[in-house]
Amino acid sequence: MQDGDTLYPKKVLSTAEMLETLSTTNNNVAFLSEELLQTVRRINDSPLLNGLLNDPSLAANLRASLLQLRGASTDAATTMTELQSMVHATQQERGYPRCFTPRYSHGGRFGRGI
Repeated sequence: MQDGDTLYPKKVLSTAEMLETLSTTNNNVAFLSEELLQTVRRINDSPLLNGLLNDPSLAANLRASLLQLRGASTDAATTMTELQSMVHATQQERGYPRCFTPRYSHGGRFGRGI
């Protein structure tokens, strides 16, 4: 391709085909616009949702809950690691082979040690 080259479409659409495509697109946009308008009205007319969205303490409470959840997850992972160590030590004292020792994986699942 060089400067001045002319590009030709594979198929030339007639004016009627272009108008039909435009009409279909226009109908789809009108439908989507009406659906969006109804959704926005339902949201605006919902006292419960408006109360929730306008609650200034919501963000702080949500942040505090997420921090507590993070802490609980960290504590649970630590507890599982310590429990695995205790089970392993107990099994070693009883002479169980290592292949029967549960192993805590970083993905949060228990597997079998090999």
